[in-house]
Amino acid sequence: MKIAGIDIGGTNTHGVMLEDNKILSKAIVRGNTEAAVRKCMKSILDESGFKIKDLQKLAVTGGNARKLGKNVFGKKFVTVDEIR
Repeated sequence: MKIAGIDIGGTNTHGVMLEDNKILSKAIVRGNTEAAVRKCMKSILDESGFKIKDLQKLAVTGGNARKLGKNVFGKKFVTVDEIR
């Protein structure tokens, strides 16, 4: 299963791409704006060779995740509590 996770923190945005619980790519982008989130997602997709349509799951977390528009990726995503 192909899963992407994005953590939108107070200063940076972190991303990771997993396939069958194996890390394929990861990125850290300075900033927590929608532009930083898009840049982070593009980085992990490019490095893994996947397209957004290839993902079975997309999860977003972090203190600034609730500010993210629902269509930023053009794909439905779940917001996950950081502690979880």
